Amino acid sequence: MKMSRCGCSPQSCAVALIRCALGMILLFFGISKFPAYIEVVNGMVSKFESTWLPQFLVAIFAYVLPFVEVILGILLLTGICRTACVCAAGILFILLTFGQVVLHNADVVANNALYVFMAAVVLYLEEDDTCVLPLGNSAAATDKSGSTPRGE
Repeated sequence: MKMSRCGCSPQSCAVALIRCALGMILLFFGISKFPAYIEVVNGMVSKFESTWLPQFLVAIFAYVLPFVEVILGILLLTGICRTACVCAAGILFILLTFGQVVLHNADVVANNALYVFMAAVVLYLEEDDTCVLPLGNSAAATDKSGSTPRGE
């Protein structure tokens, strides 16, 4: 694998960029919901009033969503527990896409589908994502030969 002057391969940088982009999207969308938290929750619930989705499930989802977005965003940006977090982010984007399909919101469906694709790419190329904190990332803590970076 070709390395750049800073010691990172182009593949490693590419995967880290996608992961960090997903993390940033989640983090800032989550943070933006907190100043008007109750209004955001009520707005989401009211959008789905005319749909077949149970209102109590929409309300639970709306109350939990900002917290999940912020936590996943931070974990994705740092790379902590990367595989589980990328998988969780992909599932979250699928759930958000499902809600937009129910609302017939084609533009948002397309955007969310792109985020699901980005998460799938990061999962597929996880061995190349070496720009992470090694906490909970066994693939990041060892190289392809199975030894740790310090030869332990």
